Amino acid sequence: MNTLAPFQELGTFFLILMGLVVFVVSNFVTVKLYDSMPFPVYTFFLSVSVVVAIIVNLTLLLAHGLLDVSTEIKQRWGASMVGEGNKLELKCGRRRLKGMRPYCMWAGFGGSKMFRLNKETKVQYFEQVISGTVNLLLSTSER
Repeated sequence: MNTLAPFQELGTFFLILMGLVVFVVSNFVTVKLYDSMPFPVYTFFLSVSVVVAIIVNLTLLLAHGLLDVSTEIKQRWGASMVGEGNKLELKCGRRRLKGMRPYCMWAGFGGSKMFRLNKETKVQYFEQVISGTVNLLLSTSER
């Protein structure tokens, strides 16, 4: 697993970046050129926008779901360490538990982790798509 982790992070980073570019371009074409394209071409770009939105939404949902589940497991494990028994073992177990971080997926490359995939990542991603699409629409001149 550790030998594949840097490639997973690079692949995730690359897919998010390429998805962002494809999403912005297809949104731009869908909004700006709706009246000057043949209908099959227009539906292609529209379907690309919808498919990319669904894929990104589902992928980031699964990624931050992993973080939520690992946090919940950590909380349940901490709740189970209350009660009677060997006080030294319970104390050691609680300290170990405090030292554990929840498991989450990262995006980056070369061993450097650029950003964590959580709920805020999905909001920031769609915010960047909307911002990029609006900037692209505003930067083109009227015909």
